[in-house]
Amino acid sequence: MRRMLVAMLALAMSGTAGAEELFRSDFQHGTAAPWQASGRGDVRLTSFEGNVSMRLTAGASALAEMPVRGMRRLYVTVKIAGDGLDPQAACVAEASRDGGRSWAAIFAIDRKMADGVTLTAGGAALPDVDGGLTLRLVARGGRATCWFDDIAVSGVALADISPTRRALGRAMLTAGGAFERPVDLSAFAPAADAGKSIARWEGRLRLTGARATGFRMIAEDPAFARGDTIRSLPDLDLALVQSGDVLLPAQRGLIPSTHPDWNWIVEPGRVWSEPGDGGTARAALPFALQERNANCTHNGMLTFLFGVDGTISHAAFEIAGETCLYRKFDAWGLLVARYLPGTVAGAAELIRAHEETNAARLPMKRLEDLPPAVAAALATAAGPEPTVYGAVIGGVHYRSACVTRHGDYPACDVIDLPSYSTAKSVFGAVALMRMGNLWPGTAAETVAAHVPACAAAKGWADVTLENALDMTTGHYRSTAYQADEDDPSMARFFDPADHAAKIHFACTFYPRKAAPGTTWVYHTSDTYLLGTAMADALRAKRGEKADLYEALLQTFGTAERHRAFVGIRPLC
Repeated sequence: MRRMLVAMLALAMSGTAGAEELFRSDFQHGTAAPWQASGRGDVRLTSFEGNVSMRLTAGASALAEMPVRGMRRLYVTVKIAGDGLDPQAACVAEASRDGGRSWAAIFAIDRKMADGVTLTAGGAALPDVDGGLTLRLVARGGRATCWFDDIAVSGVALADISPTRRALGRAMLTAGGAFERPVDLSAFAPAADAGKSIARWEGRLRLTGARATGFRMIAEDPAFARGDTIRSLPDLDLALVQSGDVLLPAQRGLIPSTHPDWNWIVEPGRVWSEPGDGGTARAALPFALQERNANCTHNGMLTFLFGVDGTISHAAFEIAGETCLYRKFDAWGLLVARYLPGTVAGAAELIRAHEETNAARLPMKRLEDLPPAVAAALATAAGPEPTVYGAVIGGVHYRSACVTRHGDYPACDVIDLPSYSTAKSVFGAVALMRMGNLWPGTAAETVAAHVPACAAAKGWADVTLENALDMTTGHYRSTAYQADEDDPSMARFFDPADHAAKIHFACTFYPRKAAPGTTWVYHTSDTYLLGTAMADALRAKRGEKADLYEALLQTFGTAERHRAFVGIRPLC
């Protein structure tokens, strides 16, 4: 079999999927149904301290079949205990999506984990195949005795795609009001009877005073509670240009706002027309609300109707997923929108840049196009509720769907995913390497030479930019893992939005305790110091208007730049 090189594993972001339980078997009612025994060993229910489990002896197996059509992102969990396992024996739970022709491991315990008492929990995700599911429990080898318990299967329903529009129809968007509950996000994609747009957009979209009329908090860490303001959206005034069936925002990336909680990110959307829309065009824009001064990102969709005469309907929006550990919510509603037709400066360049970005992207295929064993391994690595995951194999990007609590995200190619520490680490390292290439010795320059706040403090005269990159400045309070980073005092660094407060903390909060380059302690503030110092070093070499990020982009040609910094967005 040809060896495949896996170039990159996409990040699996924290849970968004609205998984529902499809099957559970805990045997507490004293029945083994629907499990069927086979093999030469013994299969029976046993009880220990009031808990009932299924016991299998060596050579025995038990199978259960269940219909799971119309479901995806299946995740199976099981608890297993074992006794009498020799080095070649194991207690195994596995699954098949093809009627038993091939099997994928769910969880297994070996001799090291088998103490005859402890039920150890494990689980795995399965590749998305629309078909049945067979589970098999096996006591494999030697004199093995295995106990299995609390076996559960969960999954996410496939979107019900109607040949005609069922939700967010013309009457609702035109009249306004509110829709009572979240809709499947397929409502923000073209219906099956959609055709080419009969109107063309060029001008500005304006949303003001926007507020969710529907809101449901899924989870929120009390330490990060923000109150009622998170239910409102920032005002938006954004130029958009249509190119074919694509609707391009003139401003990509973060759009700062004055809202206390959120900034906008708006990505390229789509434009089309449907027979039921009364001679208007329908647009859908992917967007995200990103927490101010932080990276928690809540992805949503926006849709509205517009006409050749410049009219516009209300705009419906829905947020149904996020990459945020401490705050998860659904939000939805209808917003008052304004369309200001007019020429957008730089429209041709905007379209050309979009085309170059798309041309620079890797070819993409579904994760299900991989061999089942590879797809199963990636699904298991991603865990039960990722936003999206995948891998680059042989120059092809294999990617899962972007699953939310209310159907698949219809713009998975441009979904916004924060990279957290990945971004700061990669950018800091690449930028310092590039500066060292242009101006040898830059990495050995001192932080104090470029950061006045550190020069005024003690202990920075011999700390280099490379030390800051390595987080070995010698300034720290504790070497215990993450103790400094998790200290509540870090709020004094993270919360302020101004540079002066952040740089004062970075230079003064941690005392000097070790020689630079000798002790690693994780500090986000060290990377902030590095960026500040590199920016000053660049200005000293290229003038006061030099920008570190733009200087780094200039090291790439046009297509290469988009490939390196924009085209990889779905992989992050």
